[in-house]
Amino acid sequence: MIHNIKYFLLIFIFSANFACAQKDSNAQFENISAEEVKENTRRFNVYNLARVALMTGKIEEAKKLAQDFDTRSNKANNTFQIWLSHYLNGLIALEEKDYQKAISEFAKSNQQNPQTFYYMAIAYEKDGNLAEAKKYADKCANFNALININQAFVRNQANQMLSTM
Repeated sequence: MIHNIKYFLLIFIFSANFACAQKDSNAQFENISAEEVKENTRRFNVYNLARVALMTGKIEEAKKLAQDFDTRSNKANNTFQIWLSHYLNGLIALEEKDYQKAISEFAKSNQQNPQTFYYMAIAYEKDGNLAEAKKYADKCANFNALININQAFVRNQANQMLSTM
């Protein structure tokens, strides 16, 4: 059930349905009993709320939540969540137009996520490095893995980006 909620949250976030994303993120706590699972869910809830804050323009709130998520992820020593923390910090840096920081954060995030490459392409493009932007847009568009929901969200956008370079 938790994985289903995660995918619904992604769909809500990418479709700009932030109210549903926030509501469903908070609903994750229902019917969970094991404390370790609850703590893991709490960490993901902080991540999801940070994404919603970022997508609704509440940058300072997103930064505070991102810092909380980073602390919790490192304390748990959860590699995937640490990667997500860097990804989130990259998104925040991108929104703040700190492209070098965004590139640095994305480089530390999950390199098996095509969204990482898409946002790296955007950061490089905004920073004026079109050769690197094209390289990462191409990596995203031609990402060779089992089709996943992240790839579905960014593949067409990366191909559009490539067509304009």
